[in-house]
Amino acid sequence: MLTLPVLRAAKFAWRAYYPSRLLRLYLPVFAAIVWCLLVISVLPRQVLAHDPAAYMQDHAEGINLLKIARDAVLLDGANSIDGPLWSLQWEMWFSLLLPLYVFVAVKLERGWLQMAFVLCAVSALGTVAVASHPSLEYMPAFGIGALFAAALPRVTGLADRVNRQPGRRTAVTWVALTVVASLLITARWTLAPVLPARLLGVTAFPVLLGAALFVFIALGSAGARRFLTTPVVRWLGMISFSLYLTHEPIVVGVAQLLPRGLEDWSGIISVPLSLVVGWAFYRVVEKPAHRFSQWVKQRLTPVAA
Repeated sequence: MLTLPVLRAAKFAWRAYYPSRLLRLYLPVFAAIVWCLLVISVLPRQVLAHDPAAYMQDHAEGINLLKIARDAVLLDGANSIDGPLWSLQWEMWFSLLLPLYVFVAVKLERGWLQMAFVLCAVSALGTVAVASHPSLEYMPAFGIGALFAAALPRVTGLADRVNRQPGRRTAVTWVALTVVASLLITARWTLAPVLPARLLGVTAFPVLLGAALFVFIALGSAGARRFLTTPVVRWLGMISFSLYLTHEPIVVGVAQLLPRGLEDWSGIISVPLSLVVGWAFYRVVEKPAHRFSQWVKQRLTPVAA
């Protein structure tokens, strides 16, 4: 998503990219933090320290300006104010390091498939060997995405070879690849009962490989494209970032309000409520923020002579 525009531009305007990208990420994040603080002001989380559920206990920490600032900066992890922000730190680092990713991806695109396996291995080894430095676990995923973009003709060429198979072999191959991708991406849960805790990080290899395989399926399978372009899926994709930013305080808040014995209703209530709030956040915050970031980008992009 970020790499392709760089590769397709005759002369990419980096001075326009950085302000635009930072606005695109930070404006919704700031608004999401305000949303979370509003919910927490109504439903204080200190009482969660006595909740029997570990998930609820994880959200019992107090709030101060330092924690809010850490969440807002995005470059050094996140607290429990809005848990999903932990992953956006890697999105932010990738956005800042995009020139390096593009340079390396272009240099290595001929061996994109082999390098994808290497990056999966780096993620797994980094998780096990350097557990205190999670960047080695998460940043390789962005490298695979950059490789796919740089080697897009090769990737689509491989998909075309699958689609040129005679008879029903094409459909069977895509179904088989989907099954394999599903098994790979869920490996952490399926292997957890049989792996020692210290080795559970090796499952990053199959999980990341499964995610990459799903991207390949989305690019090449006609059936996958039909499914991914249905109105419901397109709508969910449209609000996905907003939903990601806003759902956790709803989940925690609903769980707080439900009386003992009705915990099973938490998902039934919080899922549709999260979808409604996610849609509203998209309309009120994310969409205007995106338009503003694009306006800034256009203003800073040099006019071609």
